[in-house]
Amino acid sequence: MKDICLDTETFYSDACTVKTLGNHNYVRHPEWDCYMVSLAGNDGLSYVGPPEKAPWGKVFTPETRLLSHNTGFDKAVIERLAEQGIIPRPEYAVWEDTADLAAYLGVPRNLKGASKALLNVEMSKDVRDNMKGKRYQELPGEKQKEVLDYAMGDAINTLSIWDKYSEKWPEHERWLSRHTRTMGELGLPLNVDAVEKALEVLDSQIEGALANVPWYERTGKVLSRDSLEEECAKYSIIVPKSLAKDDEDCIAWENEWGDKFPFIGAMRDYRRCNMLYEKVKAMHNRLKPDGHSLFSLKYFGGHTGRWSGDGGVNYQNLPRGDLFGVNLRNMIEALPGKTFVIVDLSQIEARVTLWFARDHATLDMIRAGIDLYEAHARSTMGYSNDKVLKDYDKEMHTAIRQMAKVRVLGLGFGCGATKFVQVARIMGGVDLSLEESAGVVKAYRETNKPITDLWKRLESHLALHANTGSSATFRLPSGRDMHYRDVRRIGRDLSSLMCQGGVMFRKKLWGGTLTENLVQAASRDILAHYIRVLDDRGMDIRLHVHDEVVIMCDEAEAKDVLREVVEVMSTPPEWIADLPIAAEGEISTIYKK
Repeated sequence: MKDICLDTETFYSDACTVKTLGNHNYVRHPEWDCYMVSLAGNDGLSYVGPPEKAPWGKVFTPETRLLSHNTGFDKAVIERLAEQGIIPRPEYAVWEDTADLAAYLGVPRNLKGASKALLNVEMSKDVRDNMKGKRYQELPGEKQKEVLDYAMGDAINTLSIWDKYSEKWPEHERWLSRHTRTMGELGLPLNVDAVEKALEVLDSQIEGALANVPWYERTGKVLSRDSLEEECAKYSIIVPKSLAKDDEDCIAWENEWGDKFPFIGAMRDYRRCNMLYEKVKAMHNRLKPDGHSLFSLKYFGGHTGRWSGDGGVNYQNLPRGDLFGVNLRNMIEALPGKTFVIVDLSQIEARVTLWFARDHATLDMIRAGIDLYEAHARSTMGYSNDKVLKDYDKEMHTAIRQMAKVRVLGLGFGCGATKFVQVARIMGGVDLSLEESAGVVKAYRETNKPITDLWKRLESHLALHANTGSSATFRLPSGRDMHYRDVRRIGRDLSSLMCQGGVMFRKKLWGGTLTENLVQAASRDILAHYIRVLDDRGMDIRLHVHDEVVIMCDEAEAKDVLREVVEVMSTPPEWIADLPIAAEGEISTIYKK
C-alpha cells in the first residue's frame, strides 16, 4: 500500500467559514473555492498547484492510503470538487487522519503543535491566516510562491508524522477515528421546525434581557465591568473577581443576587440564553438538505482518550430539560418510521473504580445482584438490614441510598469537602453544610480503604519518575498505555506535562486525579469495544456520549434492537471479564435522558 498525503487550501472569509457552517455547507457556499492541493507520497510523488492539474491517476487507486491532517475537512473538499466535475471521483483503500494520530500520542492536534512535538519542526500559520478574504489568483507572484511553499510544507510534515509514528497507533484505534468521522458526516436528524422556533424564542429572551441591563444602550456591552461595578455600588454589592461564564464564584454570585436585582438577573439570563442560542444556531447552520445536522466529535479529545465536543455544539454535554423554553436534546428526532434506541452503561465509572481498587467484597455483592449504591452502604456505611435499601428508605423515610449515591459518585476521585457541597447537591439533590460535608468526606475515606490505597499506589508509581526526565506509564485493562510526560516534584506537589486545548501545559497530579484519569480511560475503552461490536452487527450508531450509545432503527424492530444492545453492553470485554457490568435503555423518537 502506498501512502499519499493530501492537503487542500481554500478561500475563507467571515461569511464563508467552516467554523460557522461546518464542512458540508462550507464547501457549498457561493464564495467558496479550492485553489490549491498539495500531495506528498512515500513513493516520491510531489505536487502543489491547482486541483484540476493534479496527478489524480497516481493518487486515486485501490492501493492508496490517503493521509490528511483533519481528514474530515479535506475529504469534504475533495468530494465537492468531484461533484463539480473538477477532479475524478476519489478512490482509495483508506483515508487516515494524522490529527487524530497526534491526539492519540498525547500531543497537540493542530499541525503546528504536532510538528513541533513530533518532528521538532517549527511551523508558522501566518501565510494561511493572511489569506482570509483574499483570492489566490489575485496575489502578486511572490505571495503566491509563499502560499505554494506553505501548502507543500503542510503535506510534507503530515507525511513525516505518519511515517514516523503510525506504528504506535493500533488498528482498532484507527477504526474508531474513522467511525467517529463517518458518524459526524452522516449527522443527526433534527426537527427543523423546533430548531427554528427555538431560535425565535431565544432571540426574544435575549432582547428582553438586554432591555434590563441599564448600561447596555450606552456602552453596547453587557459584561462591562466598570458599568456593573458602578451599578452594584448603589446597592453595596461586591462584584466577584471574575465574570467568566464558568467561574464558580461568579455563578454563585449571579444565583444569589439575580432574582433580587433585575440587572444582575438580566446579565445572567443574557449569558445563558446567548450560549444556548449559539448552540442552536450552530445546529441550524450545519443542516443538510436531508434534515440532518452535521456534527463534530473529537476522537481522543482528552488525555484519557474520551471523545470531546467540537464545532459549536458539545454533544458530549448537552443541557438537560427545558432552558428558557428550549429543550436542546428533544430537537434531535428520529426520521419518520424510525426511532432511537438509547442504551447506557450503569454506573460504569463507579464499577471500574471498584475494579481498580480491588474491592472484591463490594464487587461480589454487585455480582450477586445487589444495587451498587446499596452495596456501598452495606460495605462502608453500616447498613445491615435484610430489606432492600430502596424499600427500607421508603418504609422508614430515610435517605441512606441517596447519601450512598452521592458518596459513590462524588468521592471516589478524592473530592474535598468544599467541592463536595456542590457535587452532592448537583448529583443527588443532597444539601450539606460545609461542616456536614467534611464529616461525610472523612467517613468515606476512613471506610473505603481499597480506594484510598489505590490513590496512594498510583501516586507512588508516578513519584518514582519524578525529576528523572522519564515518563510514568500506566497500563489499562485493554492493553492501552497512559503516559505522563516529564514528571516533576516541587515540594510535595507532583506534576506532569500534558496536552489540553491544543497546547502542552503542566498539570498538578495526585492519587485522586490519577484514579479519575485511569477510570475514565478504562470506561472509554469499554464503550469503544461496544461501539465496534454493535457496528459489526449492523447497528446504525448516530451518537455516543461517555457511557451511552444512540442507535436509530425501524420502529418495528426497536424492541429486538434494544434487547440485543442491552445484552451486548451487559457482557464485559474479555480483557476485563471479571467486571460486573450492566446496561439499561429505552426506545424514544426523540433524544432524551
